[in-house]
Amino acid sequence: GCGYGELSAAIAIHAARVLGIERDPQIVATARVTHRASNLEFRAGDALALPLRDDELGRFDLVHVRFVLESVRDQSGLLAQAMRAVRPGGRIVLADDDHAALRLWPEVPCFDAAWNAYRAAFDAAGNDSIAGRRLVALLHEAGAIDLHARVLSFAVASGEPAFRAAVARLRAILAEWRVPIFATRLVDAGELDR
Repeated sequence: GCGYGELSAAIAIHAARVLGIERDPQIVATARVTHRASNLEFRAGDALALPLRDDELGRFDLVHVRFVLESVRDQSGLLAQAMRAVRPGGRIVLADDDHAALRLWPEVPCFDAAWNAYRAAFDAAGNDSIAGRRLVALLHEAGAIDLHARVLSFAVASGEPAFRAAVARLRAILAEWRVPIFATRLVDAGELDR
């Protein structure tokens, strides 16, 4: 799930070779045009059947899976693919959200109700809104050893430059999921709009 390749390009500055894999061929095409480096390659492919040649299996120093597990039904299958790709002694780094961990202060009851309805809709669509809290267990189940975890928390306060963007992102999520949110019957239009 390398998306448009921003993180892949950033890693490529410090690596001999980087391969970004994304399931959407149009996004891959954009990444190829946007990020051109001799040590950076983008391929279209499925995380559950990585498009790797036999001579690439077990050869990667690092496999990075970022914000993908929350939207994959077969998380074990994805991690099995990551285990096949990484070399002995290599690293698998996972980063994902725990949508239940979002907290606002001061608390906004109408937002909490809308966010809980969003989480229910997200999960009902086959996603995993708490994938982020289960990363260590998923790696352990996949057979990874020498596990380490670090919880990253992002905080923003009113008046900071990133505040408006954070609020806009939350609004965009709720707007994108509006119809599925209503299907949960946990909030009505008035509550969501508030």
